[in-house]
Parts: sequence; structure tokens; C-alpha cells
Amino acid sequence: MKNKPVIFWIVITFFLAIPYLYFYISRGDPIFGNEMFSYLTIIISGVSFSLLVSKFLKANFHSDHKGPALIIYSSAVFLYSCFLFLIMVSNYNRMVSQSIDVNHYHIQVWQLSEFTVPSYNWSQHFEPILFFVAPLYWLFKNPGILMLIQAIVFISGAIPIYKIVKKTLSSRFIGLSLIFAYLAFGGTQFGIAYGFHPIMLFPTVFLWMYYFFIEKKIKLYFLFVLLSLMVKEEVSFIMFFWSIYLILFKKERLVGGVTLIASVAWYILCFHFIFPVFNPGGSGFGYWGQYSQEYGTGILGLLLFVVREPLEFLKTLITPSYKIDTFIQSFGSFGFLLFLYPPAFFIVIPSLMEKLLSSGIAAVNGTHYSAALTGVTIVATIESMKKVLKKKFFIKIVEHPTLFMGSLLFYCAFFFNILYSFYAFSLLPTAQRTGYPVGNVSVEPSDKNLLFLSQVIDSIPKQASVAAQYQIIPHMNRHYNLLEDIPDSEENADFVLVDTQLPPPVLTNTEILNKYLDDLDKSEKYELIVNNLGVVLFKRVDSQFNTSFYRGQ
Repeated sequence: MKNKPVIFWIVITFFLAIPYLYFYISRGDPIFGNEMFSYLTIIISGVSFSLLVSKFLKANFHSDHKGPALIIYSSAVFLYSCFLFLIMVSNYNRMVSQSIDVNHYHIQVWQLSEFTVPSYNWSQHFEPILFFVAPLYWLFKNPGILMLIQAIVFISGAIPIYKIVKKTLSSRFIGLSLIFAYLAFGGTQFGIAYGFHPIMLFPTVFLWMYYFFIEKKIKLYFLFVLLSLMVKEEVSFIMFFWSIYLILFKKERLVGGVTLIASVAWYILCFHFIFPVFNPGGSGFGYWGQYSQEYGTGILGLLLFVVREPLEFLKTLITPSYKIDTFIQSFGSFGFLLFLYPPAFFIVIPSLMEKLLSSGIAAVNGTHYSAALTGVTIVATIESMKKVLKKKFFIKIVEHPTLFMGSLLFYCAFFFNILYSFYAFSLLPTAQRTGYPVGNVSVEPSDKNLLFLSQVIDSIPKQASVAAQYQIIPHMNRHYNLLEDIPDSEENADFVLVDTQLPPPVLTNTEILNKYLDDLDKSEKYELIVNNLGVVLFKRVDSQFNTSFYRGQ
């Protein structure tokens, strides 16, 4: 296709249009509407697109144009990262962000800032990385800072990705494409919108660890091994498999051996000391219950399940069908490139197994449960590309491997995530800007609603206790002992605040909440103070506190 730019651009436009056309034509079709056909369409057209681009640019692209092209591409990726940050801030300010567990971690960080052991939190998860966040609470005790830190740290993961790819693959184009794939991945975008969870910090920390390993800065490498482990107890499994990979496939026996010892030591600390101590009765880690317990709890029980029930184990990995969707989206967003070097798959095993052996929201592509898998998938993808780019047969097939891989990463990341992943952050002009996909119904609160809600919040005395929705709690500036999550039938807070225009969080049963509000309205314990523009405020009758609002206003 040398010296035929018109034909090239026509063909390129065709390949770029295929996923869009398929997406809109197939909607409502019982056969072609199946997302598996859509994924297959994206992969086939993506490979064709990438082969075409690499072949044409190798023959026609002048070296003088390389600099300006990379500047345009890097500017576009930078603007996209700004878009993600701003939409996160916008969603939070408009109380559309789900804010799941924000209050939970707000309490934990506040306690750590006062040098108090968060006993309840450590009975659930051990995440000492929060020690580094706690000093900020000496300045301002605002749960919104947690959401801000999470977004900044996650997006900054683009820096080590670029440095790693530039060092190992000598390709800024692949680096920028992999950054875009990282930022565009719907699984972690959902995690940013879902609320605050320390595991969302893991990809950035793990990527810096990998960068220092590549640079042979061993002291910094082990520092980030420790920081990675401090993110959450489950990272001990990730680091164990990473250490085995270093020993077997990288021949780094010393570094791998020390990493292995660190991972085992952290596992023992978390599962045999921390959880038994902080759980009543020494019951240990409570989340083993989400996995098969037929042969006992813990790692041993899972291993026995795999050995004795291999068919049932395989069935668990692929059913319900959304687990297949999770697998395809998690790896398809990165072009399935890690599978070009099978040993690289070893790195992702623990995170993938955690997803597929779980059920419900923990197994779908999204929320904070996808964060760890994202970090290890990027490292595995880079390891795979490092090996494949040296293979003569691959160079012979694609002619310009770096252009091919960079193009494939961009194409798959764009269409896997813009069309079929987290719609709330999608670049499609018709996409909703709510906290998560809710079909075709817009649940965006109105400006009048938000303004009035803000006035109601400001009217509640700072010393009064409040029970409110997940999204409202981060905006209530008061001591954590005075805040409670979603109101329930045993409520005893001074005030109950609900905004019916806010999108219901994933874990909220709207019908139960509405029924509870009806019960409150009929009870003698609470008095309805505000019912306007979807904002409902109840006051406990015997509470000593009051607001500037009165019934009927």
C-alpha cells in the first residue's frame, strides 16, 4: 500500500467503524447481540487494523513525522487522564459517585491518625498502607480526600508504565498505547467510581516495584515489595507467584527467593496472627466463606477442592457466564498479548483465581476487585512483549512489531471499554455520567436537587448524629462516630437523610429503603422535617438538635 494514502485512510476508517456498526446494529438482536460475537469482532478487526497500520506506516511514514505524531498521541492520552480525573471529581461533587465503603475507611484512617488500632477494620482486612494516608487527617478530616488520593495514585500509574516500556521495549508508541489501555480499562474505572479501597493503589505500587526490578535498583525494589504487601493481605499470594516466576523464568534466584520469603512471612502475619487476634473467638479471615469450603477453609481447603473435584473446580471458573465475560474483558482490553508468552500467565494466576472463584459482584469485571488483576496483567503483558519482539517469526509476520502491538493495544482498549465496559466513563456522546451502568434511564440528580440537599446538610448541627446514603456521608463534615451508613429499621440517629434522586448504590435495595422511609413517616419515633425535590429529612422526636427547616418547607 506504498504511496496510496487515500486507500489506506479509507480502509482504516472502515476498520474503525466496524465495532461501532456492529454495536449499534446488533442491539436487540438475540443472536448477534451476544457480547461474545462483539468481542470476536473487535479482536479480528483489531488484528487486521494493526497489521495494516504497521505495514503502511513502515513503508510511508517519514522519520521527521515521528516526533510530532508522538506529541499528538501523548497529548491525547494526557487529556484522557485529565478527563478521568475531572469526571471523578464531578461525580463525587454531584454525589453520583457510589462512595461504597468510603465511611468505613474514613473511620479507619481517622483512628490511625489518632494512633488508635482500628480493631474492626483489621478483623476484615489488613491494609497498613493506610498509615501513609493518616497524616493527612491531622490537617483535614474529610473523607473526600480518600477519593482524591485514590484517583491521583491510580492515574499516576501511567508514569512507571511509560518508563518500563521505554526501558525494555524502546518504544514510546507502545508505552502510550499501554497507558491508554490501563486508564481506559472499565474494570478499574468502575473501581474509581465505586468508592475508596486501598487495593486500587496496588497497580501503581506494583508497577513501580517492577520498574525498580528492571533497573536493578534492588533496595528500592524490595521497598516496593513491602509497600505492595502493605496494600492488602491478598497481595501475599500475588507476590508468591511473582517470586516463583522470577526464580523459574527470569533465573533471578536471589531476588526471587527473598521475595518469596517476604510473601510467605506476610501471609503468616496476616492470616495466622492479625485476623485471629482481631476476630472474636479467633475465627480468622472471614472472607474465606466466599470460596468453596467443602474441604475446609483457607488455602489448604481450596487446594483440596482443586485436587479432589477438578471438574467442579473448572465449572466454578466459568459459571455463571459473567465470569467468561470477566476473563475476556480483563485480557481482551490488553489485546490478549500476554498469551503470546505462556509463562507470563503465571503472574496473573492468583488475581484471576480470586476473581473467578468468587461470586456476585466480586467476580464481575469491575469495582475494586479488578484492581489487582489489572496491575499484574500489565506486567505480564510487558513480559510477553519483551519475549515476542525478539522472535524472528513474529517479525516476519507483522513486519513492524512495535507498530503492530501499539496499534492493537490502542484498538482493543478503545473498543472493549468504550462500547462494552464501564459506560459511566465512556467517551460515547450518549453515555450516562452516573456512577455505574443503569440501562437507558438517567438517574442524574438535578442541580436544584443538589443545591437543596447541600442546604439541608449545612442546616444539621455538627454535633448531631446522622444516618444517610453512601453518597451523602462523605459530604457530612462531622466526627465519624456521628455518621452511619444506609438507614435501617433499628435506626436511632438524630437525623435520617435520604435523597431519592441519587442513583442507588450497587449494594442498596431501593425497595427496602423506600419501605423503611414509609415506616419512619408512620412511626412516632421520627418526625418528617423536609420532603422537597426528592430530599427527605427525618428528625428523632426526642433529639435535642434541630434544623432551620420545618415540616412543609
